Amino acid sequence: MPPFHKEQLRKLFIGGLNLDTTEESLKDYFSRWGETVDVVVMRFPDTKRSRGFGFVTYENVESVDAVLIAKPHVLDGKEIEPKRAVAKDETAQSSRQEVESSHKIFVGGLASATSEEDIRNCFDKFCEEAGHGKVEEILVMKDRDSDRLRGFCFVTFDSKEIVDKVCSVKYFEIRTKTVEVRRAESRMAMMKKEQRDYGYTRRQMDDRRRDTRDSYQDSGRMRGNNFGSGFNQMSMQGSNSGGMPFFGGGSRGGWL
Repeated sequence: MPPFHKEQLRKLFIGGLNLDTTEESLKDYFSRWGETVDVVVMRFPDTKRSRGFGFVTYENVESVDAVLIAKPHVLDGKEIEPKRAVAKDETAQSSRQEVESSHKIFVGGLASATSEEDIRNCFDKFCEEAGHGKVEEILVMKDRDSDRLRGFCFVTFDSKEIVDKVCSVKYFEIRTKTVEVRRAESRMAMMKKEQRDYGYTRRQMDDRRRDTRDSYQDSGRMRGNNFGSGFNQMSMQGSNSGGMPFFGGGSRGGWL
């Protein structure tokens, strides 16, 4: 396993810290499960007050596994929540409830000559070095007409724990090409992400368009009853006697 893989797997995110917890007390507590090489409590840069979370990096991967098994954890009178540290953009992709229920990952950036055997060998080796986990299914996405690889696939494992480890590494090498691994998002998670990004659901957008149409009809500013052709084909056609532009289109006139 490459060194950067091992370093990421040795790191824990610690949430729910007492605001009075220091690096010293955090280190003292987590040293019960092994030798720590780095302990940090995250603080606001201006006030230096604790942000309520931190990170602990161990010398050995086994210490991380031991901490996660030994739950619950209480430090400085407050229950804390250790979790395997993952990349920041990975945690932002979906709600925790949705991503934690999945045993499937997305693998992107595959070389065109990559075979299913290449993918399986990569993740079988990772599971072997991690000491647990098993690849259950590989779905390689291909073009329907040409049967050529589309550059990505989905891999299903037998447990969430091994998915956590794989995603904490994020980058792997398959056929001398670096590929990126992410948790596979459910259709529902993708819909929620779209709603969050654009601010409206499809129904809300339809409602807004209908309300806009009705308001124009009710105000009497529409001439004729063909809103669709009059509005969508609207164009500048000179000006009226008062110097105001005339917006026209369709067969039933336009606006003044």
